[in-house]
Amino acid sequence: MQRWLVTGALIAWSSFCYADRIITYAIDPQRTQVSISWQYLGVPTEGGEFKGVTGFIYGNLDSPNKSWAEAHIPVNSFKSGWKLIDHRLIKSGEFFRAKEYPEIIFRSKSIDTVNKKSRELSLSGEISVNGIVRPVTLYIETKSLGPHPFYGDANAASMKAVTRFNRSEFGMDKFVGMVSDEIVVHLAVEAVVVKN
Repeated sequence: MQRWLVTGALIAWSSFCYADRIITYAIDPQRTQVSISWQYLGVPTEGGEFKGVTGFIYGNLDSPNKSWAEAHIPVNSFKSGWKLIDHRLIKSGEFFRAKEYPEIIFRSKSIDTVNKKSRELSLSGEISVNGIVRPVTLYIETKSLGPHPFYGDANAASMKAVTRFNRSEFGMDKFVGMVSDEIVVHLAVEAVVVKN
């Protein structure tokens, strides 16, 4: 019995020793923005912006390709600067169905490419809009990584990202042809290390 106890303890200790080291970043909802833009009659417009984004980035120090992230974007936070557009997109239910699905949710699945020199990577995952889940790829550029004066020199990450999707794939096909189906998404993300 004692031999089995010792063996079990050694296995548990070995698993602990070889477990990947994970560093967790919390997305700062005050300093993170997600903007979307589209074209009207072929002419690019300014679009609008979501705020209050929350979520976490889990960096794997031993196997960076295993790092992953999750973000939650409150639909009702959207502002375009035009009350009519905000009402049509958010309140009417013709596009975003905010009452039923109050959040846009992104979850990454894999890191596909990494360019260490330019600090760029592509991140594949899934995005849920109006309860419909579709694959999406984010193209990310890391702007800074390390102590950040805004957070009292705590370690933080700043990055920018871009992706695209067709709104019709999420049940938002009204006025396609007059208003572009393709939506361009730009993200400016700041995240700070969570102390364990």
